[in-house]
Amino acid sequence: MARNAARLRPEHEALVRQLTSLPEDERQAVVAAAEAAAQQRPVASWATLRKLSAAVSLGGDAVEDCKRLYDG
Repeated sequence: MARNAARLRPEHEALVRQLTSLPEDERQAVVAAAEAAAQQRPVASWATLRKLSAAVSLGGDAVEDCKRLYDG
């Protein structure tokens, strides 16, 4: 653990102190939740989805959509 602590960024030291103050089962639950969250696929924000919906129209006429997109 001492070797890993040397690689720890200073801004994470408070987090490590908080984790060490937890009982073992709670600490494991917090670490498991963090690992699970890190595995989740990123999701686009609503603002990004709105911008994309202006460029793509699904369920309509694909030929007309392409003409409008590429021909102006």
